[in-house]
Amino acid sequence: MNKKILMMLGVFFLLVTAGGVSWWLHDSSGVGGVQQASALPLSSGVSADSHSPAAIATGLEGLPQSLAGTEVDCSLETDTAGHLRVTIGLRHCFDYFLSAVGEESIDALARRIHAQLRNRLQQPALGEAERVLAGYLAYLRGVADIEKRLLPPEAGQLDMERARQQMEQVRALRRLYLSPEVIVVFFSDDDAYGRYALERLELMQNKQLSAQARAQQLAALEQQLPEDIKASLRTVNQYLDLRELTDEWKKRSGSVEELRQIRSSLVGAEATARLEALDQENSAWDKRMSDWYSQRDAVLKNTALSQGDRERNLEDLRKMNFANEAERMRVAALERIHDQGLAVSGP
Repeated sequence: MNKKILMMLGVFFLLVTAGGVSWWLHDSSGVGGVQQASALPLSSGVSADSHSPAAIATGLEGLPQSLAGTEVDCSLETDTAGHLRVTIGLRHCFDYFLSAVGEESIDALARRIHAQLRNRLQQPALGEAERVLAGYLAYLRGVADIEKRLLPPEAGQLDMERARQQMEQVRALRRLYLSPEVIVVFFSDDDAYGRYALERLELMQNKQLSAQARAQQLAALEQQLPEDIKASLRTVNQYLDLRELTDEWKKRSGSVEELRQIRSSLVGAEATARLEALDQENSAWDKRMSDWYSQRDAVLKNTALSQGDRERNLEDLRKMNFANEAERMRVAALERIHDQGLAVSGP
C-alpha cells in the first residue's frame, strides 16, 4: 500500500476514534494509559496554569490564544425534571476546551469545562454532565495509548484486520467509561465514517475489480453515509477517487468510453460532460504548444540569425500564435519548464 493510503487511514483513525482530540492528551502530566474515571485529577488543587482555581468562574477567563475571540461551543439541554439531555452539544462543549491542550494542561482545561458546566447547569444535570466528562476524558486517554500502537515505525503495509481490531479496542473503551446513550449520541457518525473509510480503502486496493466497477462501488458506498458526513466528504472523495482511477486508466491506456463510465459513476453525467469539454480544451492547448515548440526550436537553431534577431522573431511569433497577454504569460512559464527539462535530460 502506498504512503498516501497509509497516511489517509492514520488521519482517519486519529479523527474518528476520538473526535480529533485524543492525540492532544499526551501532555506533560505523563498520563497516557487507561485510568478509572474516578482516578482522574479533574478538580485537584493544581493551579489552572496562569489562573488559580478560584479565578475560573465560567471557564472563559483568560482563554488560551487558540480560543481567544471564538464563540464557546456549549449547547447544553435538560429535561423538564432537570436531568441532563445527552446531545452532541455536550461533546462539542468538551472538545471546544480540550482543543487547547498544549497551551494549557489537561487539568486546567478540565477545570474550565467544570466551571462552564456549573455556569450553565444545576443539579441533577450538573452532576450527570460531570460524570460524562470524567468518562470521556478517561476514554480519550485510553485512545491516545491505542493510537501509539496504530502503525509501528517498521510497518511497511497496513494490516486491515489489525486496524479493525484496534477500532474494536476503541469501542471497548467507550463501553468501559461511557453509557450506551452517550456512546450513541457522541459516536454514531464517527462509527459510520469509520466503517466507510475502511471499506473505501479495501475497494481502492482491490485490483481484481475494474476501475469502472470500483468507481460504481465507491459511489454506492458513499450513499450509505449519514447526509451531513456525505455532504462534507463528497467533494474531497470525488477528487481523490477520480484522480486515482484516472491515473490507473492512463497507465493501461484505457478507452475513452471506459473513462466516461468511471467519471459518470463518480461525479454524474453533467460533470462528466464538463470534464470531457476540459479534456478537449487541454488537448487543443497541448497541440498549440507542440506546434509552438517546433517553431521556437527552428528559430533558436537558425545560426544565420543573431541573438537579438532570434529574440525579436520569437516575440513576433508569440504575438501571432497567442493573442492575449494571459496566454503569453502562461507560455513563458511553460517555456521555462520545457527548457529546464531539456537541460536536465541533455548531455
